Amino acid sequence: MGKIILFFILLIGGIWLIIRVWGNKLKTPKKKFPEQWRNILCNNVVFYNRLTKEQKGHFEYKVHKFILNYDIIGSKGYKSTIEDKILIAAGGVVPVFSFPDWEWGNLEQILIYPRSFFGQEQKFRVPEPFYPAPFAGMVVPLKMHSKGYLLVKMILAHTALQISFSNIKNKSNNYNKNQRNTIIHEFMHVLDMMDGNSDGIPMILISNPYRKDKMFSINRVLWLEIVKRKMIEIHNGKSDIDSYGGTNPVEFFAVSSVYFFEDPFRMKDKHPKLYNFLSAIFEIDLASDTIKTL
Repeated sequence: MGKIILFFILLIGGIWLIIRVWGNKLKTPKKKFPEQWRNILCNNVVFYNRLTKEQKGHFEYKVHKFILNYDIIGSKGYKSTIEDKILIAAGGVVPVFSFPDWEWGNLEQILIYPRSFFGQEQKFRVPEPFYPAPFAGMVVPLKMHSKGYLLVKMILAHTALQISFSNIKNKSNNYNKNQRNTIIHEFMHVLDMMDGNSDGIPMILISNPYRKDKMFSINRVLWLEIVKRKMIEIHNGKSDIDSYGGTNPVEFFAVSSVYFFEDPFRMKDKHPKLYNFLSAIFEIDLASDTIKTL
């Protein structure tokens, strides 16, 4: 058993090192963050508006760096806008805000379609029950890198981008109650696949070399137990977690993470243990007067 645990620690550490080396080759912002971009964040992203002035500076830097280094391309007749890019970058920054050195090293490309699409269009195997329903977003595995991590591309519908950060369109700082942030949802799938598996267990964070406290670790068994329990509650109609989270552990991780980032006060009240797990995984406390990185 000890050898198996050591193997997984070395595997995750190796993946982290590869991504970290790749991250060192990324372009870094040389110009000031444009005021137009800042206005887009202010008008759309509650998370950003809750940050301190210093934290906002870090957030803007990471958004700027994301835009410089990741291909965000309009497809199937759609031409991407700067607002699309800012919102997608924000969705990639929010979940890993607590990790200053984080890079999405396995993400090769982001495509924006004009509207929702069907799984067959991507020649990607989707479980039969989901074929009739159009997708607002999807993460498509491309190939396994020789070093052990899974390269992917993300596809997002422009119509989904418009509502992902719709929680303050009314100019209030209330959190989103519909748990429908497709951007963050799909980034959670990218994160889940970083260890080479799509299984709803974010090993790259559970055994996270990015952690400030290197001795800290999340109990994987307890995480799986809470996932199982919460999925049963969903199936029995006794949960306010979006029903899509009951599909499988993969979707539960994505759905519950969106709930955590979009409506943390409600999650802490309704699901305190789940909130505490996700708070530990993402090293952030959102259900307080100010956002606190742990």
